[in-house]
Amino acid sequence: MALIVGMEGAVAAPAPAACAFNNAPGGADNTTAQNCISYNNGATTTGNIINEATGSLNGGSPYPPLNPGTSTGISVVKAGTKLIGDITNNGSISAPQYGINLGPGRPARFRQMSTSGLR
Repeated sequence: MALIVGMEGAVAAPAPAACAFNNAPGGADNTTAQNCISYNNGATTTGNIINEATGSLNGGSPYPPLNPGTSTGISVVKAGTKLIGDITNNGSISAPQYGINLGPGRPARFRQMSTSGLR
């Protein structure tokens, strides 16, 4: 029988999972409980992002996140990333950073929405 008395070094916690919808082609239509929706690949995506009435997004990672968008409910971030379509929230969003975060290239007044302003 072996006994391990001590180990050197700390074991790192695993990185949080990427968003359930991460750079999804054609947009995203969330109808259930998920962590987040993120577009962060520097590409152009055509399609709508919808969090349906039955959907809930909980961007649970602390800020700054290890994986893009995971501390936000819905995000379109990183230089060059563009969404041609609408973002609609009919469900609920809970996130430590922003409910909706639109990154570089957008007017400042359209970049973030807190979860308190969402229904």
